[in-house]
Amino acid sequence: MPAKDQTCFKSRCLLIPLIVFIVAILGSIFTSWGMDWYQTLKLPENVASGRIISIAWTLIYIFSAIAVLLVFETKKRDKKFKCIIKLFIINAVLNVLWTLFFFVAHWILVALILIIFLEISTIALIILIWPRCRWAAILFLPYALWLIVAIYYNIQIWLLN
Repeated sequence: MPAKDQTCFKSRCLLIPLIVFIVAILGSIFTSWGMDWYQTLKLPENVASGRIISIAWTLIYIFSAIAVLLVFETKKRDKKFKCIIKLFIINAVLNVLWTLFFFVAHWILVALILIIFLEISTIALIILIWPRCRWAAILFLPYALWLIVAIYYNIQIWLLN
């Protein structure tokens, strides 16, 4: 691998996980700020425990970082590649905003709208990535499936409160 490619590879290997880590940390901070409020809500009977939710999100963040690294390794830098990267950034922003609006602002309905857009962006990522790198697309599947559960919980919490 030429020196320039090695430098780019090393920077990607640092930058992408760093971005995912920042999203995870912000989500964790915003969630912790809103836990006192969250515990006062009427919750659906089948809501997952905080431990299960933490494990799910940890795996989702790890899989997401690996998926984006795999996309970068395809070496194809066309318009679709740029679209995937922009969509990944939009997805990260929506992820943080959902946590902010739900746990900090307590705007359950706005959070519901945001998480629906988050799901749409995740499905779009899977569709765009699939022809380029199937393993990367597969790594986003747990995220899309978990968001369906999260949307259900968000709807139920909105209806109950």
